[in-house]
Amino acid sequence: AGPRRSLPIGLVAGGALGNLLDRLIDRPLFPAGAVVDWIGLGWLTFNLADLSIVVGAVLTLLMPARREPESGGPPDYGECRPSNAV
Repeated sequence: AGPRRSLPIGLVAGGALGNLLDRLIDRPLFPAGAVVDWIGLGWLTFNLADLSIVVGAVLTLLMPARREPESGGPPDYGECRPSNAV
């Protein structure tokens, strides 16, 4: 992945890893296997890992797909081509 794709991929992977670790860590006040949600906005409750996954996915969808040159052939270097003269 190129540098423009690294941020969204990192956000999604980091959020997924954060939720996985949250489920594996045993806390005395929370049931086993629960993800701790700590941001509450009325009916919407989420954690930083969830936010990271959503932002990474949205960034991925908003990035234009890489396109190949329309000619389909190798780039034209003009006068920079090697000569056969010895």
